[in-house]
Amino acid sequence: MSSPFLNKLVYFPATPSVQDLTPYMYLEGREFVPEPSKEKLETPLLEDKPNPPVSKRDTTKNPLNTLFWSIFLSVHEYGEYMEALRRSGNREVEEKIRMVDSLKKSPKVLKETNAKLTLEQTQALYGSLLTSREDRIEFCAAYAAYYKRTIWLIYPKTYRVYSPTTEVSLDSDTIAVNVTPGPKHTFVYTLDQEPDIKALVGERTGILNAQSKYKTAELVDIANKMGLPVAPKTKKQEVYDAIRVAIHKDMNFE
Repeated sequence: MSSPFLNKLVYFPATPSVQDLTPYMYLEGREFVPEPSKEKLETPLLEDKPNPPVSKRDTTKNPLNTLFWSIFLSVHEYGEYMEALRRSGNREVEEKIRMVDSLKKSPKVLKETNAKLTLEQTQALYGSLLTSREDRIEFCAAYAAYYKRTIWLIYPKTYRVYSPTTEVSLDSDTIAVNVTPGPKHTFVYTLDQEPDIKALVGERTGILNAQSKYKTAELVDIANKMGLPVAPKTKKQEVYDAIRVAIHKDMNFE
């Protein structure tokens, strides 16, 4: 069987011109379309209508590492944030390289944060920052130290806090990021533009300190705040363990 389309491809003139080949070439930004027939060319063209204007927010794809980009947006101007998103991964890598280079100049800087990382833990964190393609919560220790901001991760009933100093202050420069569940056991981080940190923290529970830091009554108060039933004469260890389990479930949306 013969095909006019295939015949045109196979039986070109002995010395085909560029015009002969153009309809069958792949050009960047143009789909492969066979040469139109004369009948189609004779069909009146529809009047071109301009596309409706679209805002920059609508044309920007959602970034992958929403934790990093939420913090980046809080620190930098919105225009710089939009420009950085266009470069996406490259801009993120550049920012993290600057971050590690800067923090390395003060070897004990992460030991002076509330994370209190050892030098060995610090080196491991730097390595992860430069090689991992995905965000990790522990990166917030470096983000807080580099940007000199206290970072609050806000969950439904709990929160995590990363401070550039060993003491956490509610009155310091802060970044509040809301955490919600994403697809396939992931998390989505969204910047809170105008957070009331005192109110957010006041109605939530943070990561527990060592059990020895609390009295039984204090743990019972925390349990009641989280809506956990505590029977009379419950042992201190049992209350502590129940709170730890509740915090874990809240932060993992279980």
